[in-house]
Amino acid sequence: MKNSKAGICDIVDGVGNYSDIASLFADKYEELYSSVPYDHDDMASLKVEIMSAVDEYNEECVVSFNDVVEAVNSLKHGKMMDSLVSPLIM
Repeated sequence: MKNSKAGICDIVDGVGNYSDIASLFADKYEELYSSVPYDHDDMASLKVEIMSAVDEYNEECVVSFNDVVEAVNSLKHGKMMDSLVSPLIM
């Protein structure tokens, strides 16, 4: 399996043209991410909170690529994103 190459599918949901396949994925993506309702006021409040945190940027606080990799690798397998974001928005 190490040396095997992944095949490219020529037909997806009955569509065979690369442009049409891309459009199909774009439509499904839009459908998926617009299917969950959310409160616009909550989102605006969250945006304000995030922007205020960005305004408090300290040049002495530097996070390197390796810091991020180490943090991600230390997460438990299957860890939900909500548990990472929740402490940031409280």
